[in-house]
Amino acid sequence: MEGSEELESSLLTQPWSSVCFGESTFLAKVLFRDTGYILLISDLRGVWYESADAEAVGQRSKVFRHLVRPLIQMNLALQHQVQELISLLLQKDAEIEDYRESGATLSRDRLRTEPFREEVFQQNFMAEFSPNVPEKTLGASGRYEGKIARNSERFKELTPNYNPDIIFKDEENTGADRLMTQRCKDRLNSLAISVMNQWPGVKLRVTEGWDEDGHHSEESLHYEGRAVDITTSDRDRNKYGMLARLAVEAGFDWVYYESKAHIHCSVKSEHSAAAKTGGCFPGRALATLEDGAQTPLWALRPGQRVLAMDGAGRPIYSDFLAFLDKEPRALTTFHVIETQEPPRRLVLTPTHLLFVAENASAPTTHFRPIFASLVHPGHFVLVVAEGGSLQPAEVVRVWDRRDVGAYAPLTRHGTLVVDGVVASCFALVQEQQLAQLAFWPLRLYHSLVGWPGVQGDGVHWYSGLLYRLGRLLLPPDSFHPLGISQAES
Repeated sequence: MEGSEELESSLLTQPWSSVCFGESTFLAKVLFRDTGYILLISDLRGVWYESADAEAVGQRSKVFRHLVRPLIQMNLALQHQVQELISLLLQKDAEIEDYRESGATLSRDRLRTEPFREEVFQQNFMAEFSPNVPEKTLGASGRYEGKIARNSERFKELTPNYNPDIIFKDEENTGADRLMTQRCKDRLNSLAISVMNQWPGVKLRVTEGWDEDGHHSEESLHYEGRAVDITTSDRDRNKYGMLARLAVEAGFDWVYYESKAHIHCSVKSEHSAAAKTGGCFPGRALATLEDGAQTPLWALRPGQRVLAMDGAGRPIYSDFLAFLDKEPRALTTFHVIETQEPPRRLVLTPTHLLFVAENASAPTTHFRPIFASLVHPGHFVLVVAEGGSLQPAEVVRVWDRRDVGAYAPLTRHGTLVVDGVVASCFALVQEQQLAQLAFWPLRLYHSLVGWPGVQGDGVHWYSGLLYRLGRLLLPPDSFHPLGISQAES
């Protein structure tokens, strides 16, 4: 069987080829054999090297076959059906126009229709709702947490929005439509800027905000100040499809083209861990850089190398690629896991994966990933010892606390040392290897083209896509209980 050295020697004799990814051009050479493959890609400043044996290729093939390919097939089928519908409607409009030019008139005026506009239809169709999951699920705005009344303790969670670039309908004359959570306010203010840039002279208009009078359906997020209904100030319905898209780009966690009259937008809770799309750490938690310095997670930049653990259970410095979730202002409930000998304290959300063993004698490769919510005193986790090696430490205490900022870093190895404890980069599904394989395309993309500009707040589009696809293809018991859908109102 041809070994890795023979593969590398054979690769050196292969010619370089020019390949394009988007607008970027690279030089590449690749060698495939029955035993595996080797890939080299260069931008003349650095080189991306990857090799995989037949077993690794087989595992990736399973991910593509069971996750990626069904999504592509569904998308292609839907696009084909949409194009057929567009062609049919345009043909019908041409028929009607031909009848009209021949002198035909409608006998009943109520049957008159507006000409079909393909551009408006495409905008409205694509904006139906995003993400394509129910509103009160973990992948969108999260579960309903209870109505907020003016005399309740939670009323202080609402903040008024006096942005002069937003028109508030406020038909109750109580100022209720101006009250909302800070997260909702931030997204709304960002959207207001986008609206003015998109349509000069037009402003964002809010028709419904916080509801204290019970005018919405049961368990509506309007009762918590986490939802708004919006239009443009000119009430031009042809703009609403684009308005929905702008709302998604502004960071709303769920956007719904609810009716011809308005767009419905909502956000995650300010303080509920159940409303987090993935596992996270607080922003002030510390990662260790390659030079030994420690940096808070919020300050990480793509390309920095941070301490992590490789597949063989050894410490390694791994490239930080992106945040799978980034919520700088979120007040979140975290699990705190404390160890002794050596003493460490790790803070993370309950859905996050942590490497655990039942006893201290287990080798590092036998520490299995489990949800943080399942960790209890008597378990052993991996921590960084004085000399930089990894060693087990017994969990002596677990409790909850709130903290500001929630960050989910992704490294090339899918692991990260946070505050001296080894943790996974993944959450929700208790399958470290599957998650690492599923994020392989994203790792390759960042290796080739880097990160295009500053990453915005909220859930990374790729992790959101994988979550929605996983909900379609994986059984419900594959997910942490906080990832299971709540009943729709």
